Amino acid sequence: INEIFINLQYYEVGNNYLTGTIPSEISTINSLSVFYINSNYITSSLPSVFCNLNNLKLLNINDLDTCVPSCLTRAAYSVSSYDFVRCQNEQDL
Repeated sequence: INEIFINLQYYEVGNNYLTGTIPSEISTINSLSVFYINSNYITSSLPSVFCNLNNLKLLNINDLDTCVPSCLTRAAYSVSSYDFVRCQNEQDL
């Protein structure tokens, strides 16, 4: 991740018609506390390395066709997803 993003706290790219996958490199942004990627065309699962984001408080993945690692379903997070599905085999994420 570029040095520009080291102190990024709020990442919102909802409703932007984005396609592709969620890069696992986002998990290196330790300051990230809010992550909104709702209403896009993302085709990957949410990387389990997101569990390393200790400051993450809000996660909005509405309309994302993916599962959510169980570490992100703890009460410390506000996970917003219409079709919330826990990952069956998290080792594959």
